[in-house]
Amino acid sequence: YSISLSLYPIKYLLKRYRELEETLKKLGRRPRKAKLRSFIHAFCTGDEWQSPEKLACLLKCDKGNLVRRHLTPMTDQGLLERKHPHNPHHPKQAYRTADRLEYSS
Repeated sequence: YSISLSLYPIKYLLKRYRELEETLKKLGRRPRKAKLRSFIHAFCTGDEWQSPEKLACLLKCDKGNLVRRHLTPMTDQGLLERKHPHNPHHPKQAYRTADRLEYSS
């Protein structure tokens, strides 16, 4: 019983990874802005911060263009938040969704 409970996060992560992988395959080489931003938002969902380097590697695109054309506008729209909000050019900058559920104890 306790083993199945401890495997739940792993099963969830594998399922989420497979879903993101399928979505990434469907994007193609030059995806439309809306589809690309939808993928970025889905990928950044959760508590883990995602680096622009990781996203650029996944999407096979230039990190500078990704930040300038997608991550910064999505942050300005309130869809993403920065790990270092007062320093947008911080070398360890990372992003996650801004609409996460906050739980208080």
